[in-house]
Amino acid sequence: MKRTTSWWLGCVFVWITLWTQVAQAQVFWKITGKGLQQPSYLLGSMHVYDGSRLLEQAAVKQAFDNSSVFVGELEMNSSAMFELFAEMVMPGDTTLQDLLSPEEYQRVDRYMQEKMGVGLGFFGRMRPIFLYFLFTTIDEAERMQAQGDSSFSSMNVDGLMDVYLQRTAREAGKEVRALETVREQIQALTGSMSLQEQARTLADYVKNGSAQKSDKQKALQLVEAYKKQDLKRMAKLLRENFDEQQYRLLIVERNRRWLPKMEAIMQKAPAFFVVGAGHLVGEEGLLVQLQRLGYRLEPLPLKLE
Repeated sequence: MKRTTSWWLGCVFVWITLWTQVAQAQVFWKITGKGLQQPSYLLGSMHVYDGSRLLEQAAVKQAFDNSSVFVGELEMNSSAMFELFAEMVMPGDTTLQDLLSPEEYQRVDRYMQEKMGVGLGFFGRMRPIFLYFLFTTIDEAERMQAQGDSSFSSMNVDGLMDVYLQRTAREAGKEVRALETVREQIQALTGSMSLQEQARTLADYVKNGSAQKSDKQKALQLVEAYKKQDLKRMAKLLRENFDEQQYRLLIVERNRRWLPKMEAIMQKAPAFFVVGAGHLVGEEGLLVQLQRLGYRLEPLPLKLE
């Protein structure tokens, strides 16, 4: 069948519309169209950002109040916590002393005592990758505090954006849903890393990582891009920080699993979705993918200071 000039112009128009909407500096969006009876909302989060500030903003409060379902990456309840603890433990009788050299073990133990006031023996059977995530989170929060950045909630877990908003939704009587299980998220985070590879990542971080200026700079750049809601910059930084396999596991495959669930939820009721901001950006991001499915996305005002 011959494609007419108007067909090509239509394609160009759609492409320009997608690009100009997604290129705007925004991490908070209203979703309409494709038969939705009421709008749903999508907020890209920075997991360590102080969530208590958000509901003070009129646009966020209105969207939150108008939504009957709150949807996060995980449902944070006692059942999920038990599942998380089970996933954190290494199989069999393997311990960190089996995976680290005596020198490495002592170094990580000192780091743990410095950061948390307890020795490594308390975490002896925890998968090394979880200690790595814990250390990097603490170090990032400390860097933000050292800069006088009060928008990040340090180690006040109840104040973390995702935790705070989900708890508030539950207290308001909203239905709370999740886009993935704990096991699915853990598998995405750890990928195919063996325990030995996880232990090497942990040991290298404690020895060198927290002192590497380039890593600090990249982390700060990502935080600044988020606070400026600069999606193009965030997409570039994510691509630079992850190799192809990591990016596929952490972003692309999870987005593909989430999209059908998001559609099913918001076709039934107005929903307020909160996911890591990295899931919004790029050609495989949720913004572009939702628009390709026929939804309209409108940026909403949000201040991140």
